[in-house]
Amino acid sequence: MLRPSYRPNVIKKRATASVLFASLLALALAIGALVYLNYPSEPWPPTLDPNLSWHADNRARLDALLATVADTHTKTPDQRQVAVFDWDNTMIANDVGAATVHHMLRAGGVRRLPDDDWGAIPYLTATAQARLAAVCPPQPDAIHLPTSASVGCADELVHLYEKRTLADGMPAFSGYDHRRYKPSAALQVHLLAGYRPADVRDIAGRVVAAALAAPVGSKHAVGRIQVPAWLRIYPQMADLLSAMQRAGAEVWIVSASPQEVVEVIAARVGVPADRVVGIRALKDDQGRLRRRLQGCGPVPDGGGLLTYIDGKRCWINKVIYGDKSADAMTRAPADRRPLFAAGDTGTDISMLLDATRLRLVIDRQNPAVLCHARHDVGPGHWLVQPRFLQPRPMRTQPYPCSSAACVAADGRLGPCIYNGEALADR
Repeated sequence: MLRPSYRPNVIKKRATASVLFASLLALALAIGALVYLNYPSEPWPPTLDPNLSWHADNRARLDALLATVADTHTKTPDQRQVAVFDWDNTMIANDVGAATVHHMLRAGGVRRLPDDDWGAIPYLTATAQARLAAVCPPQPDAIHLPTSASVGCADELVHLYEKRTLADGMPAFSGYDHRRYKPSAALQVHLLAGYRPADVRDIAGRVVAAALAAPVGSKHAVGRIQVPAWLRIYPQMADLLSAMQRAGAEVWIVSASPQEVVEVIAARVGVPADRVVGIRALKDDQGRLRRRLQGCGPVPDGGGLLTYIDGKRCWINKVIYGDKSADAMTRAPADRRPLFAAGDTGTDISMLLDATRLRLVIDRQNPAVLCHARHDVGPGHWLVQPRFLQPRPMRTQPYPCSSAACVAADGRLGPCIYNGEALADR
């Protein structure tokens, strides 16, 4: 039998604990309310960081676009507002695809071609095939090409990538559409063939970490060529991308570097893998990357179409807007195009021209894109921004827009055409 004094003491202790808990909870809520009321809130609409420098009135015009995006998102949050960013030399200084290629050659990580047949690389000339077979003879039972041990082998392959020529200057590729395909960009896929996507991401992660840590301006040798050893993400571009996301825009990266490589570095600015459109390789039955590309629009799987010039338009229409038809290469209606695009060269020109409101160019003095930007064509408006690192003086002489600034499908340089008319020199 319990003593009479036991239960009242328990009740008293429980009551005291309840009062103490309620008091502490009230105090915590009061402190939380004070912290909330005094914590600086995110400005609305979002604006660019005032501590990061932009050229001329570029910041003001981008802030105005952000305000429009935010207002639209507030009133009609389900309306798609797409912003597309090129990656290499737009979001970053230098090229992450090139950095990965250079690493593969320096580390001897490029796998042998099936039957050692260099003809497996599309559009490679017979002369180039014979040269590579001679200077890159695989060792018996070797899995990889001897690029880390043979300067001659590495030299030929880096020339192939950097200049689309052999080491002696002879053209290495022929017969491709220059507005849909770039052999050096496709070569990135060929040099990663045989690896699984997870392996490529692991390689790219190590490449990116090393390049971001390397001193600005540093170089290393691949074969006999000195190439950049460093990368930097532009703080201004990362800030712009983040502000676009906060304003409610649907932000995508569209790049002519391999899909898995771009996924790794895009994650550093908050862009998930499913918002990256890079060069996409087909896979074999074991999930390894092949030396053939996924198709888009009128070009089937295995054909020659990259996220490059008109190919960027096709892949935007296919992946972002869901157009899997043969007409995906055609310019879409305004309500099915991005409102904003950022790029740096003529390889981005179709993507830039499709943007309906604002087109940002990182000025690398590329004639094709600067001819259009200086003409300020179309319903959108162009912003020209000097490079944030190691900028060149802005060119004052006109570009040959009317004669030799834009590339045709056969590779010849000719006039830049807009709405059926050649642009004037500017």
